[in-house]
Amino acid sequence: MIAFYTDPHIGINRIAGTTPESRRKLSNRIYQQCLDLNAEYDGVPIVCLGDLFDSFSNSELFIEQAIEIIKTQFCILAGNHDLVNRSDAVGSLQLLKTLYPNKVLITEFGGHGAHITAVPDEAILISIPHVATQELFEESLEHAYTQASYKAYKEPRILLLHCNFNLSYDNISETTLNLSSKWAEQLLNVFSYVLLGHEHIHRSLYDDRLVILGNIHPTGFTDIADKYCWTFDNGILSKHLLWSKSSGYAEIDFNQLPITTSAEFIRIVGKAKPEDLLTLSKNINKMWKTNDSVLAIKMDVEVEDTLLKLTSSKEVTLKTLPDMIREELRGTPALYRLWVELSGDLYA
Repeated sequence: MIAFYTDPHIGINRIAGTTPESRRKLSNRIYQQCLDLNAEYDGVPIVCLGDLFDSFSNSELFIEQAIEIIKTQFCILAGNHDLVNRSDAVGSLQLLKTLYPNKVLITEFGGHGAHITAVPDEAILISIPHVATQELFEESLEHAYTQASYKAYKEPRILLLHCNFNLSYDNISETTLNLSSKWAEQLLNVFSYVLLGHEHIHRSLYDDRLVILGNIHPTGFTDIADKYCWTFDNGILSKHLLWSKSSGYAEIDFNQLPITTSAEFIRIVGKAKPEDLLTLSKNINKMWKTNDSVLAIKMDVEVEDTLLKLTSSKEVTLKTLPDMIREELRGTPALYRLWVELSGDLYA
Protein backbone atom coordinates (compact mmCIF):
# COMPACT_ATOMS: atom_id res chain seq x y z
CA MET A 1 0.00 0.00 0.00
CA ILE A 2 1.00 3.62 -0.67
CA ALA A 3 -0.76 6.66 0.83
CA PHE A 4 -0.98 10.00 -1.01
CA TYR A 5 -2.01 13.48 0.10
CA THR A 6 -1.19 17.04 -0.86
CA ASP A 7 -1.07 20.74 0.04
CA PRO A 8 -1.07 20.84 3.84
CA HIS A 9 0.37 24.40 3.83
CA ILE A 10 2.16 24.21 7.17
CA GLY A 11 2.49 27.67 8.73
CA ILE A 12 -0.63 29.03 7.07
CA ASN A 13 -1.71 32.52 8.21
CA ARG A 14 -5.02 33.52 6.61
CA ILE A 15 -6.31 36.95 7.68
CA ALA A 16 -9.79 37.21 6.13
CA GLY A 17 -12.60 36.17 8.43
CA THR A 18 -10.33 35.20 11.29
CA THR A 19 -9.01 36.43 14.63
CA PRO A 20 -5.39 36.09 15.78
CA GLU A 21 -6.42 33.15 17.96
CA SER A 22 -8.40 31.39 15.23
CA ARG A 23 -5.49 31.80 12.80
CA ARG A 24 -3.27 29.92 15.24
CA LYS A 25 -5.95 27.27 15.61
CA LEU A 26 -6.21 26.79 11.85
CA SER A 27 -2.45 26.38 11.54
CA ASN A 28 -2.38 23.87 14.40
CA ARG A 29 -5.42 22.04 13.03
CA ILE A 30 -3.69 21.43 9.69
CA TYR A 31 -0.51 20.31 11.40
CA GLN A 32 -2.51 17.86 13.53
CA GLN A 33 -4.20 16.55 10.39
CA CYS A 34 -0.75 15.64 9.05
CA LEU A 35 0.23 13.94 12.31
CA ASP A 36 -3.03 11.98 12.33
CA LEU A 37 -2.41 10.87 8.76
CA ASN A 38 1.10 9.72 9.70
CA ALA A 39 -0.33 7.72 12.61
CA GLU A 40 -3.15 6.23 10.52
CA TYR A 41 -0.70 4.94 7.90
CA ASP A 42 2.20 4.10 10.17
CA GLY A 43 4.51 1.73 8.32
CA VAL A 44 3.00 2.60 4.93
CA PRO A 45 4.95 4.73 2.39
CA ILE A 46 3.31 8.19 2.53
CA VAL A 47 3.78 10.68 -0.30
CA CYS A 48 3.01 14.41 -0.28
CA LEU A 49 2.44 15.97 -3.72
CA GLY A 50 3.60 19.46 -2.80
CA ASP A 51 3.11 22.65 -0.79
CA LEU A 52 4.21 21.15 2.50
CA PHE A 53 4.75 24.78 3.56
CA ASP A 54 2.46 27.72 2.93
CA SER A 55 5.44 30.04 2.49
CA PHE A 56 8.92 29.81 1.02
CA SER A 57 10.60 30.94 4.26
CA ASN A 58 9.32 29.81 7.67
CA SER A 59 9.92 30.23 11.38
CA GLU A 60 11.69 27.64 13.49
CA LEU A 61 8.32 26.43 14.81
CA PHE A 62 6.98 25.56 11.37
CA ILE A 63 10.27 24.04 10.25
CA GLU A 64 10.16 21.84 13.34
CA GLN A 65 6.60 20.82 12.51
CA ALA A 66 7.66 19.96 8.96
CA ILE A 67 10.48 17.78 10.27
CA GLU A 68 7.98 15.84 12.39
CA ILE A 69 5.96 15.22 9.24
CA ILE A 70 8.82 14.42 6.87
CA LYS A 71 10.79 12.03 9.03
CA THR A 72 8.15 9.27 8.87
CA GLN A 73 7.09 9.81 5.24
CA PHE A 74 8.36 8.27 2.03
CA CYS A 75 8.82 11.41 -0.07
CA ILE A 76 7.60 14.99 -0.53
CA LEU A 77 7.47 16.93 -3.79
CA ALA A 78 8.27 20.63 -3.86
CA GLY A 79 5.24 22.75 -4.71
CA ASN A 80 4.93 26.32 -5.91
CA HIS A 81 4.55 27.62 -2.32
CA ASP A 82 7.74 25.80 -1.31
CA LEU A 83 9.94 27.50 -3.91
CA VAL A 84 10.52 30.90 -5.51
CA ASN A 85 11.76 31.60 -9.03
CA ARG A 86 15.21 32.80 -7.97
CA SER A 87 18.41 30.87 -8.40
CA ASP A 88 20.05 32.46 -5.35
CA ALA A 89 17.17 31.79 -2.90
CA VAL A 90 17.20 28.97 -0.36
CA GLY A 91 13.89 28.30 1.37
CA SER A 92 12.71 26.10 4.19
CA LEU A 93 12.05 23.00 2.09
CA GLN A 94 15.43 23.34 0.39
CA LEU A 95 17.01 23.47 3.83
CA LEU A 96 15.19 20.29 4.83
CA LYS A 97 16.46 18.56 1.69
CA THR A 98 19.94 18.75 3.18
CA LEU A 99 18.60 16.71 6.13
CA TYR A 100 16.48 14.34 4.06
CA PRO A 101 18.08 14.21 0.60
CA ASN A 102 16.19 11.09 -0.48
CA LYS A 103 12.81 12.19 0.84
CA VAL A 104 12.52 15.78 -0.42
CA LEU A 105 12.19 15.95 -4.22
CA ILE A 106 13.30 19.27 -5.71
CA THR A 107 14.31 19.98 -9.29
CA GLU A 108 17.33 22.27 -9.58
CA PHE A 109 16.32 25.82 -10.49
CA GLY A 110 16.17 26.22 -14.27
CA GLY A 111 16.25 22.46 -14.75
CA HIS A 112 13.71 19.86 -15.77
CA GLY A 113 13.22 16.13 -15.54
CA ALA A 114 11.45 13.51 -13.47
CA HIS A 115 12.33 11.69 -10.26
CA ILE A 116 11.84 7.92 -10.39
CA THR A 117 11.19 5.97 -7.20
CA ALA A 118 10.17 2.34 -6.81
CA VAL A 119 7.92 1.10 -4.05
CA PRO A 120 8.67 -2.63 -4.22
CA ASP A 121 5.71 -4.82 -5.19
CA GLU A 122 3.43 -1.77 -5.40
CA ALA A 123 4.27 0.82 -8.06
CA ILE A 124 6.83 2.88 -9.90
CA LEU A 125 6.42 6.53 -8.89
CA ILE A 126 7.56 9.13 -11.41
CA SER A 127 7.42 12.61 -9.87
CA ILE A 128 7.72 16.11 -11.31
CA PRO A 129 8.09 18.71 -8.53
CA HIS A 130 7.46 22.38 -9.25
CA VAL A 131 9.70 23.86 -11.96
CA ALA A 132 10.28 27.46 -12.99
CA THR A 133 8.31 27.68 -16.26
CA GLN A 134 5.67 25.95 -18.34
CA GLU A 135 8.29 25.15 -20.97
CA LEU A 136 10.42 23.30 -18.41
CA PHE A 137 7.29 21.55 -17.14
CA GLU A 138 6.44 20.21 -20.58
CA GLU A 139 10.02 19.07 -21.09
CA SER A 140 9.69 17.22 -17.78
CA LEU A 141 6.43 15.63 -18.95
CA GLU A 142 8.21 14.42 -22.07
CA HIS A 143 10.91 12.88 -19.89
CA ALA A 144 8.32 11.22 -17.66
CA TYR A 145 6.48 9.82 -20.68
CA THR A 146 9.69 8.34 -22.06
CA GLN A 147 10.61 6.79 -18.71
CA ALA A 148 7.16 5.26 -18.21
CA SER A 149 7.27 3.76 -21.71
CA TYR A 150 10.06 1.33 -20.79
CA LYS A 151 8.77 -2.22 -21.09
CA ALA A 152 11.01 -3.43 -18.25
CA TYR A 153 8.66 -2.05 -15.57
CA LYS A 154 6.40 -4.76 -14.19
CA GLU A 155 4.71 -2.69 -11.48
CA PRO A 156 2.00 -0.11 -12.25
CA ARG A 157 3.33 3.36 -13.06
CA ILE A 158 1.93 6.42 -11.27
CA LEU A 159 2.77 10.00 -12.31
CA LEU A 160 2.85 12.61 -9.53
CA LEU A 161 2.54 16.30 -10.44
CA HIS A 162 2.03 19.67 -8.76
CA CYS A 163 0.18 21.81 -11.29
CA ASN A 164 -3.14 23.08 -12.62
CA PHE A 165 -5.27 20.97 -14.92
CA ASN A 166 -6.58 22.16 -18.28
CA LEU A 167 -6.58 25.90 -17.62
CA SER A 168 -8.02 28.16 -20.29
CA TYR A 169 -5.46 29.92 -22.45
CA ASP A 170 -6.27 33.30 -20.83
CA ASN A 171 -5.23 31.98 -17.41
CA ILE A 172 -1.84 30.62 -18.46
CA SER A 173 1.37 32.61 -18.10
CA GLU A 174 5.00 31.66 -18.64
CA THR A 175 5.33 30.52 -15.02
CA THR A 176 1.90 28.87 -14.65
CA LEU A 177 2.25 25.11 -14.71
CA ASN A 178 -0.67 23.53 -16.53
CA LEU A 179 -1.39 19.97 -17.58
CA SER A 180 -3.49 20.16 -20.73
CA SER A 181 -6.10 17.55 -21.61
CA LYS A 182 -3.99 16.65 -24.65
CA TRP A 183 -0.99 15.91 -22.43
CA ALA A 184 -3.18 14.03 -19.94
CA GLU A 185 -4.52 11.70 -22.63
CA GLN A 186 -1.01 11.00 -23.90
CA LEU A 187 0.33 10.27 -20.40
CA LEU A 188 -2.53 7.93 -19.55
CA ASN A 189 -1.37 5.70 -22.41
CA VAL A 190 1.67 4.74 -20.31
CA PHE A 191 0.64 5.52 -16.71
CA SER A 192 -1.94 3.66 -14.67
CA TYR A 193 -2.77 6.87 -12.80
CA VAL A 194 -1.86 10.56 -12.94
CA LEU A 195 -2.19 12.29 -9.55
CA LEU A 196 -2.14 16.07 -9.15
CA GLY A 197 -1.43 18.35 -6.22
CA HIS A 198 -1.86 22.15 -6.24
CA GLU A 199 -5.61 22.57 -6.84
CA HIS A 200 -7.45 22.43 -3.50
CA ILE A 201 -10.79 20.98 -4.66
CA HIS A 202 -10.87 17.27 -5.47
CA ARG A 203 -11.83 16.10 -8.97
CA SER A 204 -11.53 12.78 -10.80
CA LEU A 205 -11.43 12.50 -14.58
CA TYR A 206 -10.76 9.96 -17.32
CA ASP A 207 -12.56 7.11 -15.55
CA ASP A 208 -10.93 8.11 -12.25
CA ARG A 209 -7.43 7.61 -13.63
CA LEU A 210 -6.52 11.31 -13.47
CA VAL A 211 -7.15 12.49 -9.92
CA ILE A 212 -6.80 16.01 -8.54
CA LEU A 213 -6.32 15.06 -4.91
CA GLY A 214 -7.38 18.32 -3.25
CA ASN A 215 -5.83 19.54 -0.01
CA ILE A 216 -6.35 17.78 3.34
CA HIS A 217 -8.10 20.61 5.21
CA PRO A 218 -9.71 23.88 4.08
CA THR A 219 -7.44 26.91 4.23
CA GLY A 220 -10.40 29.30 3.94
CA PHE A 221 -13.81 29.72 2.34
CA THR A 222 -12.50 29.35 -1.22
CA ASP A 223 -11.65 25.65 -0.81
CA ILE A 224 -14.53 24.34 1.30
CA ALA A 225 -15.20 20.76 0.15
CA ASP A 226 -14.84 17.21 1.42
CA LYS A 227 -11.14 16.45 1.92
CA TYR A 228 -9.41 13.13 1.34
CA CYS A 229 -6.19 11.19 1.42
CA TRP A 230 -5.69 8.40 -1.09
CA THR A 231 -4.29 4.88 -0.99
CA PHE A 232 -2.98 2.68 -3.77
CA ASP A 233 -3.26 -0.98 -2.85
CA ASN A 234 -3.09 -4.01 -5.15
CA GLY A 235 -3.53 -1.81 -8.20
CA ILE A 236 -6.59 0.05 -6.85
CA LEU A 237 -6.67 3.76 -5.96
CA SER A 238 -9.13 4.58 -3.14
CA LYS A 239 -10.09 7.77 -1.31
CA HIS A 240 -10.54 8.15 2.45
CA LEU A 241 -12.44 11.04 4.02
CA LEU A 242 -10.37 13.34 6.26
CA TRP A 243 -12.67 16.37 6.62
CA SER A 244 -16.39 16.59 5.92
CA LYS A 245 -18.08 19.70 4.54
CA SER A 246 -21.39 18.61 6.07
CA SER A 247 -20.00 18.79 9.61
CA GLY A 248 -17.16 21.30 9.23
CA TYR A 249 -19.03 24.07 7.39
CA ALA A 250 -22.30 25.84 8.16
CA GLU A 251 -24.40 28.60 6.64
CA ILE A 252 -26.36 30.37 9.35
CA ASP A 253 -29.02 33.06 9.02
CA PHE A 254 -28.04 36.09 11.06
CA ASN A 255 -31.40 35.93 12.87
CA GLN A 256 -30.34 32.61 14.45
CA LEU A 257 -27.25 34.10 16.08
CA PRO A 258 -25.72 33.46 18.48
CA ILE A 259 -25.85 29.66 18.41
CA THR A 260 -23.60 26.81 19.47
CA THR A 261 -22.06 24.88 16.59
CA SER A 262 -19.26 22.42 15.98
CA ALA A 263 -18.56 23.84 12.50
CA GLU A 264 -15.11 25.28 11.84
CA PHE A 265 -16.12 27.60 8.99
CA ILE A 266 -19.30 29.67 9.28
CA ARG A 267 -20.92 31.82 6.61
CA ILE A 268 -23.46 34.32 7.96
CA VAL A 269 -26.29 34.94 5.47
CA GLY A 270 -29.66 36.70 5.24
CA LYS A 271 -31.15 40.11 4.58
CA ALA A 272 -30.89 42.58 7.45
CA LYS A 273 -32.19 46.05 8.20
CA PRO A 274 -29.82 48.88 9.22
CA GLU A 275 -31.07 48.73 12.78
CA ASP A 276 -29.99 45.05 12.96
CA LEU A 277 -26.31 45.90 12.53
CA LEU A 278 -25.47 46.54 16.17
CA THR A 279 -27.10 43.30 17.31
CA LEU A 280 -25.41 41.47 14.46
CA SER A 281 -21.95 42.70 15.46
CA LYS A 282 -22.52 41.76 19.12
CA ASN A 283 -23.76 38.30 18.14
CA ILE A 284 -20.73 37.67 15.94
CA ASN A 285 -18.55 38.58 18.88
CA LYS A 286 -20.47 36.08 21.04
CA MET A 287 -20.00 33.41 18.36
CA TRP A 288 -16.24 33.80 18.63
CA LYS A 289 -16.32 33.66 22.41
CA THR A 290 -18.66 30.65 22.80
CA ASN A 291 -17.60 28.34 19.94
CA ASP A 292 -14.08 27.04 20.41
CA SER A 293 -14.15 25.07 17.16
CA VAL A 294 -14.72 28.10 14.89
CA LEU A 295 -11.74 28.94 12.67
CA ALA A 296 -13.28 31.57 10.38
CA ILE A 297 -16.51 33.53 9.97
CA LYS A 298 -17.54 35.15 6.69
CA MET A 299 -20.27 37.76 6.33
CA ASP A 300 -22.64 37.38 3.37
CA VAL A 301 -25.44 39.51 4.84
CA GLU A 302 -27.30 41.90 2.59
CA VAL A 303 -28.46 45.05 4.32
CA GLU A 304 -31.70 46.58 3.07
CA ASP A 305 -32.12 50.09 1.69
CA THR A 306 -28.99 51.95 0.63
CA LEU A 307 -26.96 51.96 3.83
CA LEU A 308 -24.70 48.96 3.37
CA LYS A 309 -24.41 45.68 1.53
CA LEU A 310 -22.18 42.93 2.88
CA THR A 311 -22.01 40.38 0.10
CA SER A 312 -19.59 37.86 -1.31
CA SER A 313 -18.33 40.44 -3.80
CA LYS A 314 -16.17 41.91 -1.03
CA GLU A 315 -14.56 40.05 1.85
CA VAL A 316 -15.84 41.38 5.17
CA THR A 317 -13.99 40.57 8.36
CA LEU A 318 -14.16 41.53 12.01
CA LYS A 319 -11.33 43.93 11.23
CA THR A 320 -13.02 45.74 8.33
CA LEU A 321 -16.68 45.56 9.40
CA PRO A 322 -16.59 48.39 12.00
CA ASP A 323 -14.95 50.88 9.63
CA MET A 324 -17.44 50.08 6.89
CA ILE A 325 -20.40 50.55 9.23
CA ARG A 326 -19.03 53.78 10.75
CA GLU A 327 -18.59 55.29 7.31
CA GLU A 328 -22.13 54.42 6.27
CA LEU A 329 -23.69 55.65 9.54
CA ARG A 330 -22.04 59.10 9.56
CA GLY A 331 -25.11 60.49 7.83
CA THR A 332 -27.29 59.32 10.73
CA PRO A 333 -25.77 60.98 13.83
CA ALA A 334 -27.87 59.17 16.45
CA LEU A 335 -27.09 55.72 15.06
CA TYR A 336 -23.46 56.70 14.53
CA ARG A 337 -23.00 57.79 18.15
CA LEU A 338 -24.63 54.59 19.37
CA TRP A 339 -22.39 52.50 17.13
CA VAL A 340 -19.19 54.22 18.30
CA GLU A 341 -20.23 53.84 21.93
CA LEU A 342 -20.98 50.13 21.64
CA SER A 343 -18.28 49.08 19.22
CA GLY A 344 -15.40 50.17 21.46
CA ASP A 345 -15.68 47.02 23.56
CA LEU A 346 -16.59 44.70 20.68
CA TYR A 347 -13.48 45.34 18.60
CA ALA A 348 -10.89 46.31 21.18
